[in-house]
Amino acid sequence: MAASELSQEVSRAPSPEGSLCTDAEAPLKQKWDAFSPMYAEWMQQWSLPLAAQLFTMLALTQPRTSGAVQEDAEAMPAEKTKTLLDVGCGPGLGTKHAFTHLSADWSVTGVDLSPAMVEHARALLTPPDATEATQARVQLHAASAQQLPFNDNSMHAAMSNLCLMIVPEPSKALAELRRVLLPGARLAFSVWGDAARSPMFTATGKVLKKHGVVPPPAPDDAPARSNFDLASDEEALRAQLQAAGFKDIIMWHSCAPVPAVTAAQAAAFRVATSLHPEQLVPLPACLTAQQCSAIQADLQAAYTPIMQAGTCLALDVLLVVAQ
Repeated sequence: MAASELSQEVSRAPSPEGSLCTDAEAPLKQKWDAFSPMYAEWMQQWSLPLAAQLFTMLALTQPRTSGAVQEDAEAMPAEKTKTLLDVGCGPGLGTKHAFTHLSADWSVTGVDLSPAMVEHARALLTPPDATEATQARVQLHAASAQQLPFNDNSMHAAMSNLCLMIVPEPSKALAELRRVLLPGARLAFSVWGDAARSPMFTATGKVLKKHGVVPPPAPDDAPARSNFDLASDEEALRAQLQAAGFKDIIMWHSCAPVPAVTAAQAAAFRVATSLHPEQLVPLPACLTAQQCSAIQADLQAAYTPIMQAGTCLALDVLLVVAQ
């Protein structure tokens, strides 16, 4: 890419909002549009600590002064404004965390498949009273992670929090991330980790199934896939990253605990924050109070031995940094 091109705005003109959604992604878009109010109110606070870890590992606020890190920094062209890309930005709380910790020579660009999520992020990051300087440093787009609407070598860093495991073809998303990142730029992302250490979802799923709260049948040609699959074979994930052009890959496990210290609190939280997989509305909005009470009682019974053993009810998460 010519130096004159690099000096222009980092993104090419994005396609119309949502137009990059493929047939395979359409159900995801519908689900996350429906889930966006609940996620914005309840769940993004739960996932924010993971986003903060990812941002820390990008090392964008620390001086790069030695070794290979310095070499990578020197390999990047000097520009007046640098851009952090957040893929799967959701309602924008993780994006805002990054924005508030970046210096004024950085901008942030958030992308989400769900236009409704993007609107929540826009309200959070660029409300009507936002300054012109803030508005100039924030860009938000509804677009697919598998077809990012940006030029090659246009981003200085990227993060993606709890997104890539639900993308229909993660290898395409990784290739797209490598394409838009400058040489030497870092990617930090998180995905669902070990199912055996994730009772927040596995125990909950069993209880919901008992009560008939199950997803609609998948199309016959749809591959059977769990959100835990991407991290179930870490060497295969490493190979996908290498095939996309990433190197210096590190991985580690963390967890995202339910904000509760008793089984009763955890059960109440899960009923309040669970989306009916077929009707795409919160459980209390489509089930009777009696049904919700029965589900909450069974959840409490399932969670009690876990929490009495001194274990927090959590989602195990795999975090990855590469460049």
